[in-house]
Amino acid sequence: GGPRGSFETFTDLAPNIRSRDIIYLSGVLREQAVAPLGAFDVSIVGAANQPRQATNSGVPTGGGATWLAPSSPAATTPLLELREQGWTIENVFFNGPTDDSCVKLHCEETATYPDASHFTARGCRFGGGFIGIEDYGGASNCLIEDCSFESYAGVGGGAIVCTNQGIRIPQRWWVRNNRFLPSVNGILSAHVDSRFEYNSFSAMTTAVINLAFGNTG
Repeated sequence: GGPRGSFETFTDLAPNIRSRDIIYLSGVLREQAVAPLGAFDVSIVGAANQPRQATNSGVPTGGGATWLAPSSPAATTPLLELREQGWTIENVFFNGPTDDSCVKLHCEETATYPDASHFTARGCRFGGGFIGIEDYGGASNCLIEDCSFESYAGVGGGAIVCTNQGIRIPQRWWVRNNRFLPSVNGILSAHVDSRFEYNSFSAMTTAVINLAFGNTG
């Protein structure tokens, strides 16, 4: 849709997002937001050389591309909730709320939460919070590559977790070349017709890969 200026928050930007837009995130964003309906194949790209913490004792440094929870979250909600197909997130550091996820994929086939399948996370860092990437409903055709996950040790939490299989068992996921660092529950999700390859796992807290989580994949 062409350039439309800069915005301080994702919520302010959301009504202006169109399908196939590319959004550049620079500096620090402190927000819990829901992506708009009707926008497909949108990319959020961190405008930094590497995804990294861009604050010093909570004060933004002006660098990096960081998405953090607000200092006083108003609700138990993810940093970013996706509802339509084909979104991609690249090169962003997420540090989510302690009681929810960094990125939540809604796959419910309703008017409010249609289907966030065909999601890609590439080159991101998910550090902290309860869940890194949450699949609610059973998304399909998702690619998670070259990401790192750390500090997801809570009961029921983890790096990649399917918390609801109301539509289907997650299928056709490709999870490759990721790092699952110490003090992490890894992949807690039944999957079918999916590939997990070339990932590294270090000293998992409870589970490394549990493909019977919630169902049998």
